[in-house]
Amino acid sequence: MVGRALTTTGEWRNRALVTDANIYVSLWYIIVITGGLLPTLSIAFYTGQWCAPPFNYPSQAIDKKVIILHVIPATCWLFGSTAMLFATTFENFNLHREIGLCLMQTIFVAFLASAMYSLVSDLSPLGKHVQLMEWFLAFGTWLYFVLGMYFIAQPGTEYHTGHKICMVTTMITASGPGFFRVLRHFRELVTGRLFRPSLFTNYSEVPSNERNWTNLKSVESTYFCLAFIMTDAYLLFVFSRMGVLRDSEWSLLCWMVVSFPVISVLISALLRFVPGLNNDFSFSFALNYDFTTLMTQEKGIVSALLQEEKL
Repeated sequence: MVGRALTTTGEWRNRALVTDANIYVSLWYIIVITGGLLPTLSIAFYTGQWCAPPFNYPSQAIDKKVIILHVIPATCWLFGSTAMLFATTFENFNLHREIGLCLMQTIFVAFLASAMYSLVSDLSPLGKHVQLMEWFLAFGTWLYFVLGMYFIAQPGTEYHTGHKICMVTTMITASGPGFFRVLRHFRELVTGRLFRPSLFTNYSEVPSNERNWTNLKSVESTYFCLAFIMTDAYLLFVFSRMGVLRDSEWSLLCWMVVSFPVISVLISALLRFVPGLNNDFSFSFALNYDFTTLMTQEKGIVSALLQEEKL
């Protein structure tokens, strides 16, 4: 967005794709960082506890290491991709190319690997359906990135548009879990639970009650599907603004890209009809928990005192 402000009208018309990418990816990042990351990071900074409101992640040292191993590459990817996007506004593309080849490819691989490691570590009991959706997300993001590298490796400049489309898709899609948190944090803000971290329930306590656990998985599956569809809708809007969605030689690529999340959601929903499959795929639509997710004030005080004694 800063790059757009520094660009003259003539330059903007000549480099519409670059300008639109800077505006709309930056806007998406602002939404994800403000609504998805800052609440969690603020709570972690203030209390020292990693959480997904209104639940706490496991407090064991090994689990904290898993979280940190994912947070560092994810942060590097977020800020690195922002810098790469801004570098496209320069007249000389050498900086963009060199940083991309020497640094961002490594960061992306580390980011994706850490995300998959976090996925298989079962830090939160969200169920098999959400895990499948996360695998779809990992595969799709990797595919978009590889296609982007393929297009930029082709001789000539006619493939550069394909590179821009794929990398915009990668940046928006890779931050999809961040938008999932935006939706969750909005729910917690509306229900008044977001800023009460001392009363959050531990994830490890939820499976002890089968009914509550089933409801938790239904809620998280619902929000994950909503995040998929809403992220895809935003990507559709971006392609439309970039002028590549219709009447373009790249229209087919754009429609293939935006169809993948919809197909993923449909497949995951239809798996409920497969005999013998895990019951997690038979989730019901639920926007909020039907059980109490905050500890009582007395229990919260006792827990706080016990933590102080340990310190």
